[in-house]
Amino acid sequence: MHQSKEVNNDVVALTDLRGPSQWYPLARSMKRHIVFHCGPTNSGKTHGALVDLEKADCGLYAGPLRLLAWQVYKRLQGNAVPCDLRTGQEIIDTPFARHKSATVEMTDVNSEVEVAVIDEIQMVGDPDRGHAFTRALLGAPAQTVYLCGDTSATSLIEEICEINDEQLTIIPHQRLGTLSFSSPVRSLKQLSRGDCLICFSRHSIHEMKKRVERETGLKACVVYGSLPPQARQAQATLFNDPDSGFDILIASDAIGMGLNLHIKRIIFTSLRKFDGQETRRLTVSEVLQIGGRAGRYGSEFPTGEVTCLEASANEDDVDFLREALKSKPTAIEQAGLTPEFSAIQQLSEAIPNLDYHEVIRQFQHHSTLDGLFFMTAKLQDLIELGEAIQQLPLTLNQRHTFAMAPVDLRTRSQVKKLISFARQFTSHSSVALDLDPAVEAILRGTSGRPVPLEDLEELAAVVDIYIWLAYRFPREFREMEYADVVRQQIVQMIHDKLLISAPDKFKRQKHRRRR
Repeated sequence: MHQSKEVNNDVVALTDLRGPSQWYPLARSMKRHIVFHCGPTNSGKTHGALVDLEKADCGLYAGPLRLLAWQVYKRLQGNAVPCDLRTGQEIIDTPFARHKSATVEMTDVNSEVEVAVIDEIQMVGDPDRGHAFTRALLGAPAQTVYLCGDTSATSLIEEICEINDEQLTIIPHQRLGTLSFSSPVRSLKQLSRGDCLICFSRHSIHEMKKRVERETGLKACVVYGSLPPQARQAQATLFNDPDSGFDILIASDAIGMGLNLHIKRIIFTSLRKFDGQETRRLTVSEVLQIGGRAGRYGSEFPTGEVTCLEASANEDDVDFLREALKSKPTAIEQAGLTPEFSAIQQLSEAIPNLDYHEVIRQFQHHSTLDGLFFMTAKLQDLIELGEAIQQLPLTLNQRHTFAMAPVDLRTRSQVKKLISFARQFTSHSSVALDLDPAVEAILRGTSGRPVPLEDLEELAAVVDIYIWLAYRFPREFREMEYADVVRQQIVQMIHDKLLISAPDKFKRQKHRRRR
């Protein structure tokens, strides 16, 4: 009984996550200046921060997407600023580089820089990934930290800076070009070049693509989350090219950030989405983030319109959409948090009879947090993946690394493949990509049957998991180069499938003449 009380006291003490700013001593040892460029989509808020990043002697960019990290990496390299790239699935070292462009999860909190840029900072409030943005905000060891995002995070950032006794400068930005509500679209035949229809499931996106192409004769590109980033970029490039023959874009809320798109009009096919737990109406912030992609300064469509399909919206929906466009984003009251690995290790050492997932569960059930913070859903992912590999003889650090892999827990094949990789890791000196013979036949072009697009997307996700693990366990995951070749091949196959409806050369020439 006495021992149980001691264990409980240890749990209470070691799951106390108050004062997370103190987890980052290097950042706390500096007198950081926080500069918040805040404003709506298409307001130029990130541009100024990136200019200052380029001028700095050394610096860091941290963004929410691989595509954004890539864009900044290529921008700096193109402007003669040597830059390294750091994403979960790709690492590029550039000779003499003193700048890094990274996805936010890869933010280096142990190397001091002159300037750091944290993009889309309002994602500190994201229920799944908020912890990564909080870590970057609290831990980026830069003399000047530029935050870029919408106004929803303003009050929260002010409070955090006050707690840390850090100077904060807020620079507001106004949208470059107008954004207005337009009358609901009665028929798909009213669609024209530059229109983007928003759907909230993969199935509805592809069904809408079929409808648009069948009923209008226009060709449509698609963008959604489960498409590999390279395929998303290729589709965006096609849509932006006025001579490609692809005039319409059909997309999920994945267009809300990361892609430069020349959109004239955003058309919501629904104002409700399934968020993983329930079907709910979009928030004002979501409407502004997605709708704000209409109209792009300096593009073919400098002003933007937002509307919905008349057939799928009632009068209340139309009123909500019209009013949302006049509103400010809903204020974010808390920033996401998860314990650092050092805290997990301390608790595991204090209670050595607990399995990894049980240690994580202690944080889920017993953690004490400051009022400005909440525990993100990432903890539940760690528990579920930790349970999946519970029987394998792994060290705590190895278990944590496998549990952190980019696995979609809703997709059984990804979970099974992670378990397979972990099992090989513990029983062999090397881990093979180990593709199914049927998949090998597909890649060789000897399958003899058409491959569903969804299968290719799933295969790309599995290869991504292997590459992610290979960067963390390079001695055991030795097929990195082969996996990269396979990934490129799959992306090309996905691109080819999405081009099935592409107009031939004759049609493209007719299309140009009509202009």
